[in-house]
Parts: sequence; C-alpha cells; structure tokens
Amino acid sequence: MHITKNSRGQRWRAAPEFGVMPLSGNKKHFMEKALLIIDMQNEFCLKNEKDIGYNYSSIVAPINAISSHFRGNEWKVFWVNWGVDPSLESVSEFQKEKFNNYEYPPEMNWKRKLNGSKKVLEKSSWSASILSSLKKDKSDIYVSKQTISGFHTSNLDKKLKEYSLKELYFAGINLDQCVLATLLDAHCLGYDCILLEDCTSTSSPDYCRQAVLYNVDKLFGNRGTRLTPDSLSLR
Repeated sequence: MHITKNSRGQRWRAAPEFGVMPLSGNKKHFMEKALLIIDMQNEFCLKNEKDIGYNYSSIVAPINAISSHFRGNEWKVFWVNWGVDPSLESVSEFQKEKFNNYEYPPEMNWKRKLNGSKKVLEKSSWSASILSSLKKDKSDIYVSKQTISGFHTSNLDKKLKEYSLKELYFAGINLDQCVLATLLDAHCLGYDCILLEDCTSTSSPDYCRQAVLYNVDKLFGNRGTRLTPDSLSLR
C-alpha cells in the first residue's frame, strides 16, 4: 500500500479497489469502519532474535500506513492477537495437541529464553507482544483470543457492536489461517468484510493464498489491494 503526496504536499486518501466503498464517505459511514490487524506478534514474525521473516516484513509499512490513515479519520484500529491463558482452560484438547500443549520444543530455546515463560503465546509475554516496528496508538483497541478465529472466546464482537462498527478491513497474518478464520466468522455474523491484500501475508504455499483470494472475491466479502493514483482521491 502506498500513501503518496503530490507536488503541493497533499496526501492521497486510501480507497480499496474491486468496487469496495472508498474510505471517504458520508456521515452514515464515517464511524462504521474498523481495521482489524491480526497476529502481528513476535512469535510468528521473528525468524531469530531480531530479524523479521521476509513474508512479514513486507507488510509492516503498509499496515503502518493504513492504520495511520484510519486513526486520522477517527476510525477504530483493533489489534486482534493470541493471548493465551496459561491455565489453557479455554483451549480444546484438540487444539492443545496441535500446538504442542503451547510449550516450546527444544529447537525453539531462543524463543523460550526471550519469552521468560515456557508457554507459547501466553498473554502479556514476549511471544504474544506486537512487533515493535508496528505503530500503535492510545486510541487503539486490543483483543486477546484463544483460538484461530478472533471472535471465538473473545470480546471482539461485543467491542465492535459497542462502537456500532459494520465495515471491517482485515490485515495481518497468516492470511489462510487466522485472518481467514476471523473474516469468515465476521461474514457469518453479518459484518461487511474487506480483505486488504497487500496488508496480509502467509508462510504457506502460494496456492493457499490464491484459494483465499478467490473465495473472498466470490463469497465472503471484497478485496482491497495496492493503492495507485488512479484509485485514490485527494485528502
């Protein structure tokens, strides 16, 4: 995503393509939008103690740009992240098995050392913390989840309804896993869903990404993509 300026220093305003309603609009839509940034956490993004994986580093700047734009228009920015209770009371036995009971294997000792806890993605731990290169603001809203979807076992739906938010823009990782699961639940709950393609990424094979984009276009929402001068309006 590119937020650019013209010769007079005016900023371009974001407007998703594919027939999605522009971010500028009438009063009715002004307070209805929310940006959901999903799972941009140390555990997933860092490939060693200081370096972000390539797939994820490429979306940091786009996410910072779109989140800044939302805040500038007084729209809500949500950080929807894993924040697992160490008791694992809200986690199913199947999920515990899939996630190695949320404990680090021996080859991940560097993560365990930084985390200060043997539990992966424990709430308030290093593992669950948002990447330091992402810009946050005191007006942002933070939601902790215990499962793949941001809606299950969380207060996300309650918070969205509290602010009368109807139109949700999705960013983060992994596109074909937690982002998709959250988008599908949002769709089933009656929200309008827009996937910001260049603000999402995944470590999965490309066919997984293509399948998500195909199904979002066909069934579950709309897709915003890289911004160009042709798809922008002056702010």
